[in-house]
Amino acid sequence: MAHSLCTLFLLCITITISAIMCLPGGKAVAPVIKADDDPRHSKGLEGCSFGGNFYEFHETWNPDLGDPIGVMLCVRCTCERVVKRGELMGQVSCRNIKNECPKELPCDEPILPEGECCKRCPDTKIVPDNLAKEYSEVHGDHESFEGRNIGEEFLSVMTGSEMQPRVTTDGAARGHFLFVNGDLHFSIYFKGLKKPRQVYFSDVLNNTLYEHDVHETVGKSNMICGQWRNLPNTHLRYLDSGMVFVTVTTRSYRDGEVRGRIVTHRATSTETFSSLLLPETEGDRQRKGGGGIVMMTVNEDSNKINFVGVLQGMIEDTEDDSLEISVQFVRRGKLLNEVTTSIRPMDAVFADVWSRVSKNQQRWLARGQVNVLVRLNLPSGRTNAQGDITPLRTCNEMHSVMSGSSALDGPTYTGATGSAMITLTDDGVIEYTIRLIGVETAVIGLTLEVPHPKKSHKRKILDDIIRFYKNGWAYGKYDKPSAGDIHNLLMNKISINVATVEHPTSEIRGQIKHLLYNGHFARHQGMPIPLAGVNFVPPVQTSIAGHAWISLDRDCALHYEIITEGLQMAKGKEKHSKLNGLAELIIIDEAFGNQKIVLNTFDDDLAIGRLADLDEDVLQYLNEGNVFIQISTKAHPDGEIKGQVTLPNSCGRQDAPNLMEHTNNNNMPSIGFNVEADPRSCYFESEYHVDGSSWSPKFDKKCSTCTCTRLAVICDPVVCPTLNCSSPVELPEECCPVCPSKETEGKEITEEENKLNSHDEGCFFEGDKKFHAMGSTWHPYVPPFGYMKCALCKCMPGNQVNCSKIRCPELHCDAPVRLNPMDCCQTCPEQITTTPRTIPSYEFMADDSNSACYVGKRRYEADEEWVPEINGASSPTSRCIRCQCKEGKATCKLRKCPKTDCENEMYIDGECCPICLDGVGKTDS
Repeated sequence: MAHSLCTLFLLCITITISAIMCLPGGKAVAPVIKADDDPRHSKGLEGCSFGGNFYEFHETWNPDLGDPIGVMLCVRCTCERVVKRGELMGQVSCRNIKNECPKELPCDEPILPEGECCKRCPDTKIVPDNLAKEYSEVHGDHESFEGRNIGEEFLSVMTGSEMQPRVTTDGAARGHFLFVNGDLHFSIYFKGLKKPRQVYFSDVLNNTLYEHDVHETVGKSNMICGQWRNLPNTHLRYLDSGMVFVTVTTRSYRDGEVRGRIVTHRATSTETFSSLLLPETEGDRQRKGGGGIVMMTVNEDSNKINFVGVLQGMIEDTEDDSLEISVQFVRRGKLLNEVTTSIRPMDAVFADVWSRVSKNQQRWLARGQVNVLVRLNLPSGRTNAQGDITPLRTCNEMHSVMSGSSALDGPTYTGATGSAMITLTDDGVIEYTIRLIGVETAVIGLTLEVPHPKKSHKRKILDDIIRFYKNGWAYGKYDKPSAGDIHNLLMNKISINVATVEHPTSEIRGQIKHLLYNGHFARHQGMPIPLAGVNFVPPVQTSIAGHAWISLDRDCALHYEIITEGLQMAKGKEKHSKLNGLAELIIIDEAFGNQKIVLNTFDDDLAIGRLADLDEDVLQYLNEGNVFIQISTKAHPDGEIKGQVTLPNSCGRQDAPNLMEHTNNNNMPSIGFNVEADPRSCYFESEYHVDGSSWSPKFDKKCSTCTCTRLAVICDPVVCPTLNCSSPVELPEECCPVCPSKETEGKEITEEENKLNSHDEGCFFEGDKKFHAMGSTWHPYVPPFGYMKCALCKCMPGNQVNCSKIRCPELHCDAPVRLNPMDCCQTCPEQITTTPRTIPSYEFMADDSNSACYVGKRRYEADEEWVPEINGASSPTSRCIRCQCKEGKATCKLRKCPKTDCENEMYIDGECCPICLDGVGKTDS
């Protein structure tokens, strides 16, 4: 009977993957199984058809063979991606998992429950080890599945072996890709590539989909950062299907040096540490062009680390189903741990667990002091690949918006806000800059915190950073994080809490989150513009807070990125829908009233976009700082939080002054900022001034010019030039006299006429930020050096400024001198007279007081002696110095001690030279 059933089944089955079957005699075999011929286009989806059902890529299931076999519980099938003849197709692969069941169980009578493959002890559910490892190849336990939750993540291993023909390069690269809101943000870390030129994306037929020219990224070595905006839906389907490749070209390889397929892997969402592997070729060109990566995830609740490795171009074709591989973790040449596992040549992926990781080993891992060495036993011999382990490298920044809506004891409505920018270095140091605005009372607590691992209502303080806080700012670093701390940071689990006298537990609080790379904001330079309720008059009592970046590109289009905390979703809306808030630009115009420009609504606390064709007046208002970013809500239609914007630009009227010191010549966008939020700005006369700017101070608008240079204000008096006229005139609005013109000679100029002339027919000079009358001359002001006496500027018709270098007169003396270091020209010294000078009687009378000496803050009388106080000098040395006041000058001498012939010397307080302990010793003094 068993024989006839098996024969019938073999005749009917038409599948190509492994399943459990029987032969005559009842022995199990693995018959050939294949997927249905039903094409994936039948449902408009990409995947596999099997048994009348459709499965997506990477989906797993137990095959149902129908009566009389039914569901084969000990067979696990997977839908895998394959490319045949340039087309992506689905292929079903199945395997027997019976051998993965535990061989021994801790009970006498194990049972085989219905619907399970493996026996288990009563009341105990056993999951096969390999099955559990497949389920959590990198995540470890089930609770680790949460991930960063910031978008769909992809990766690519990029090597020369993927180029056609193979490029035998010494370099490799790893790509990290994040798809959010229609844009693909990419971070490519590379080794061994010289001068990358371009990154291009292509499909399986090598059609170019997108190109990105490589520019140097400030603060990121060996990184290529970019953003593919508005990804077309067809290209997105290619991306989801693994049909997109990424290639890096270099100066030596114009067609590409390394290439890789972009794929999904659940390891990426929980990856804490990573390593880019390069093969140890030792002159073997066959190994060149290969590489790989290792992704590691810290399990914060235990002392184990899950890791997944992907190799490329390092395993030659072989008939073996698996190969032995050794993974070693090494610090400074010393082996910390070795894990032996297997790798499938078909996909070149391996996964395992580093168990029992000690505290020291986790600390070394966090500091970037551990390397990974992968040893492969191939049929052709052993080959190795190695790399250094660092925290996950991406082009993203990390930031935090601190608001009253996130306070620990419930929302606080103080209108305060906080902004933080956080950087994680390769050696595991967390650096931060924090700015607080509008807290009600003194700050008494500023901490980095994580949820308590065992008590949900408690918090664990990582670092108390109140010691770095001063005047609303905190600059510092947390230089001893553990591997678990870095994992929590990358998983968005660390928060910044601010406690005040009025709110001793928490007034504002914010979670540290990922800030995606955005090329328009030049890696989010500086601190963002804080948005707070306290910026209104009177202040708005709200729990909402936010911050923003704003910039102008070369086409004078406005780019903005606004992030808030505490906005409520519109009634009836579900999570991840539009939030109850509008982002607006408010133009301040005292003459014509305020204007409002609506920018965008909020989606997941974010409003981002571009505004083109701005009016010239709006651009000028941005240049002058007369613009606010404002967030309006239903509760506050006239604005709930806002922040002032200063956006230097030269896009407006050509005759308008602009802060050109904040633009650059590298075609980079002009970055908007808040003057108060700039740590280099200066506070002077109750106003903030931009670093590098100059202005006329309130205490002397006409005859002084001030400059802000990194927190310091330097004010210089106006230097008036020498005039070549006998009767100069003084103008009401001018500091220096000017030579009268033919029209004005002999005529008194009124203040009204002067204002008209100096503005309508005058010249605005960028250096001193002053208007100069037509025909007037002045020494140019060049911040931060002050007035340049060697140059002279003149206001010419047509509002043109003509500056030229001063020619010094020819001197007829042997030794010319410069009387003042700031003088432009040298002069001949006065002739020394031999006539004795008559000394006034009062100088004789002052002689008594002038004969005293002043050293530091102390006064010594004439002929007085003393021992000076010398910092850092030993007591015998300081006692041997004697000073004396003579004729108003202090002179000091060091006394030389005589040599002694005694064996044991000692010093006595107040004495310079040592004495013999036995009282015997010759002296020369």
